[in-house]
This record gives sequence, C-alpha cells and structure tokens, in this order.
Amino acid sequence: MAAPNTSATGEGVADFLDAVPKERRGADATQMDEINQRLTGYKGEVWGSVSVG
Repeated sequence: MAAPNTSATGEGVADFLDAVPKERRGADATQMDEINQRLTGYKGEVWGSVSVG
C-alpha cells in the first residue's frame, strides 16, 4: 500500500486558521473547525500545508 500524501504537521489549528484572510473564507474556516470539534469531539489537526481535519 502506498504511503499517505499528507500527514499531521503538529501546527496549531488556530494559528493556521488565523493566517487565512478573514473576509469570508477565514470566518467560514474557523466556524467549520468549531462545528467539527463539537460534532466529533476531536480537536482538528493541520494536515500538509492546506488542510484542517
């Protein structure tokens, strides 16, 4: 089986999302992280250089 293309970076999600321009995209990203945590019970992780999950 092939190795995964991305892995958790250990970077803080809040720091990662704070770097996203806050017009609409940044606000949406922060809200989605809060929803994900509430629904799954898990804190998000930064994966690669462009993903939170």
